[in-house]
Amino acid sequence: MKTITIKNSVLSGGFLALLSLIALNISGCSRSSGPEFAVPVELAAVFEGPQLSSNVARVELWVTAGDIILINTEVPFESGRVNVTVDIPPGQNISFSLGAYGSQERLLYFGNAEANVGLGEDVTVLIQMVPQILMLKVNPLFQSVSPNTDDIKYFDIYVYRVENLFGASFRIEYNNNVIVPTEVQVGDFLGPDAVSTVRMDSNFVAVALTLTQGQPAVTGSGWLARIFFDPLSEGVSPLNFNPTTAMLTDAAGAPVNGFANLVLENGDVEVTVLPEP
Repeated sequence: MKTITIKNSVLSGGFLALLSLIALNISGCSRSSGPEFAVPVELAAVFEGPQLSSNVARVELWVTAGDIILINTEVPFESGRVNVTVDIPPGQNISFSLGAYGSQERLLYFGNAEANVGLGEDVTVLIQMVPQILMLKVNPLFQSVSPNTDDIKYFDIYVYRVENLFGASFRIEYNNNVIVPTEVQVGDFLGPDAVSTVRMDSNFVAVALTLTQGQPAVTGSGWLARIFFDPLSEGVSPLNFNPTTAMLTDAAGAPVNGFANLVLENGDVEVTVLPEP
C-alpha cells in the first residue's frame, strides 16, 4: 500500500525551502490484476485540514522510468483525500512526481522523488512539495489545539519565490470568539535590521516590514512573521489574508515582479477541549 500524507512544515525561522512532505508507502505484490509483472500500488493521500489548500483545483501524478512515462494521470481528491490504485512495473530509479494546480491551471506546487520498486517489497518515498509561484502562506495550513494544554500555540507567515523584496505588509483576519493573538515575532527573511510595525485589533493582526535606504532587496523564500495566540472556545477560526491589504514591494515602492499573480494561502485553527483525565 502506498500512503501519501501531506504534513505542513513549521520552522522556527530561516529559509523555508520546502512546503510539505508527502510520504508514499509502496507495497509490491507478487500477483497483479494488471500487466504481467506489474506491482499494484494503492495511492491514498490524506491532507491536513479540509483540503490541500483552498487554491488547489487538481493534482496530477507522473510515474516515469528514465524517458518512459509509466503513468500520467489526474489524481482525484475530495474532502482533502486522494485514493487511487495504479499498476507499476518493478524497476530501479522509478520517478514519482506530483503537481498541484490552481483553478486557472497555474502550477502551484511540485515535488519529485525516486524509489526502487520490487515485487513483494515495501518502499517509502518522501516527496517535498515546493511552491512554484509567488505566494504568501499561513504555515501550517491547518492545526488543532486545545486550551487545556501548556504548549505554545502559534502560526507562521512565509513568502515564497519573491524577487527583490524590500517591503511586505499583510493582515490576517480571525474569529475572535475562538482565538486571540497575543504576540507577533518578526521573522528573519528581511534580516535583523528590518523595521516592523504591528497592529493587533479585535479581529485581525496587521504586520508591515520594510528595509531601509541602502539595504539590498531580498530574493527567494523565507519566514516573515510568527503570530502567537491563545485558544478561547471550541470551534474553527479561519486565518485569512485580507487580499486588499497584502503588499510586496521593491526598493522603489512598486509591486514586486509577479505580484499580479500573488497566491494567498489561508489557514485554519481548530480549537477542541480535551476531556479531563
